[in-house]
Amino acid sequence: MRQPTRISVFAGQFQSQPLVFAHLIDSFGLDLDLDHVEVICRRDPAAPLRHVLDHKDACSVEDAMGLHDTCVMIFEAASPRLPCHGTDQLLHLATFTGHRIVPDMS
Repeated sequence: MRQPTRISVFAGQFQSQPLVFAHLIDSFGLDLDLDHVEVICRRDPAAPLRHVLDHKDACSVEDAMGLHDTCVMIFEAASPRLPCHGTDQLLHLATFTGHRIVPDMS
């Protein structure tokens, strides 16, 4: 089942997912739930982006990433306040309404 959610999207340059997570905790605090963060590091972001965003928004993110090799999607369940500003290593691209796949519990 698809569940609507807000997603804050960032771009940057990182060597690995653990380095992204460490930077997120340093920048946004320990209360950030990393289970609700998706990192696309050093690979083509097209498929993961299209999994949660509509086609137009996914293309917009790909274009805005430019030469950055890492895309970070922070879903609204990750924090009481969804980050909407960049850091010294992450450029905030935009905040979108997308969706997540959640198990159907019926």
